[in-house]
Amino acid sequence: GDALSDVSFDDFVPIVDHKRAVKVSHQRRCSGFSTGELERFRGIFEASDANHNGVVDPKEIGALLAELGFKMATVKDREHVLSEIQKARKAAAEAGVEEVSESGGMTFWVFVQLLRTLQKGDEKKALDREALAVEQSAFSTIEVDQFREVFLSWWEKSQSLGLTSSQQPKHAGEAETRVLTKECIRRLLRSLGLTLTAEERRALDGKIDVFSEEGKVDFGDFLRLMRWLLDTDFA
Repeated sequence: GDALSDVSFDDFVPIVDHKRAVKVSHQRRCSGFSTGELERFRGIFEASDANHNGVVDPKEIGALLAELGFKMATVKDREHVLSEIQKARKAAAEAGVEEVSESGGMTFWVFVQLLRTLQKGDEKKALDREALAVEQSAFSTIEVDQFREVFLSWWEKSQSLGLTSSQQPKHAGEAETRVLTKECIRRLLRSLGLTLTAEERRALDGKIDVFSEEGKVDFGDFLRLMRWLLDTDFA
């Protein structure tokens, strides 16, 4: 008869459990990164694997991370990264990776875990930075939510207008930061019925430059800019 009809429910459950366990293990190994991201990371890793043995040697790790934008300028930086590599090895082993290279080197899947660990640190810094901006601007929760809607709406418009609207990642694994350019801020103000004089435009540009050398503001700086506009009764 049919092969499936010969499998009892009691036999079927372990099969399903095994497939689920394999899927969970794979997801943990990939650390939430997409196939495209993993392919990009694989290329970066292999380019740094001088011996082509699947392990980036300890002396190569510093150059690899520096190329990706992770700072290792001080002893504290190096100690932090070494500590995170140990955590990444443990996470990779828990995800079912057999080769984690305890000798000081770093295998690809440990590298993937390291990128996720370092990214989470960046995300926490971004959230802390935004929380500080909320505190400094002294807007209410409702006002912050309203400003967020405005910010995201103009971020989406800036994409359709072809304006640069994202801060490029400083390193692999880091998500793009949504930002608004000076031109986007000016258009936003004009949409509110404000007409800027040449002097006011220079003052606005100067304030944005205080927040970012690249002349762009993320949501935290957008809140600070809105507070400045209100406090100075701008335009």
